[in-house]
Amino acid sequence: MDRGSEILMIGFTALALAFCLFVFGLMFSKVKNIEIPPGLSNGGELYIVQCLTVGIEVVGQILERLGLCNEAQFLQWCTNRGSARKRAPPAGLRVKDLKFAGVPVRIYEPTAVSENKRRGLMYYHGGGWVMCSIELYDEVCWHIAKETDTVVVSVG
Repeated sequence: MDRGSEILMIGFTALALAFCLFVFGLMFSKVKNIEIPPGLSNGGELYIVQCLTVGIEVVGQILERLGLCNEAQFLQWCTNRGSARKRAPPAGLRVKDLKFAGVPVRIYEPTAVSENKRRGLMYYHGGGWVMCSIELYDEVCWHIAKETDTVVVSVG
């Protein structure tokens, strides 16, 4: 390797390290005030998830200010990577993907025979931004459907 390439690599490494330190500094300034309620059995896990969420948010804000991508699109991309693992539904549950008037829905229906009519539940994931996807909430909907003997319709 010639001298110019070595200097370029050292400079790139220094810039990458400075960027990482900047991101960690911003994360620390936001994370230091997180209060996890005492007495939670999984408080450490909750803290780690919150730190990851703040980290993704900080990187998304930086990328948006640099004009590389929209923060919401980056958050959506990250959450889709987290839900990329596709698992089979548990035994005793039938899952169907349909569209109602062009809107994607996923129906979770217990297969066990029920003596009474089953309840139905419409599950709308997300919030103000309506982030994430149907896949990200699969396990939540599986649990609700199986434990309550309810037909769950998750709206995408």
